[in-house]
Amino acid sequence: MMNNALLTTMTEAGIAPASPQTLAASGQIQRFKIETDKRGNLNSWIIHYCNGFDSDVYVFGSCI
Repeated sequence: MMNNALLTTMTEAGIAPASPQTLAASGQIQRFKIETDKRGNLNSWIIHYCNGFDSDVYVFGSCI
């Protein structure tokens, strides 16, 4: 599950996930639908690394 700060940052960047609860800290690329995607498109992605220390690392982007 995503934290509120990350979700806010992604929303400000214009790539808020349509279903943020489906994204998890897997360390793998996860493609997801954003609110403005057409049906069936997964143009955005995130990699969430849980480093086990004081913070997690997120890398995200979109091909919109």
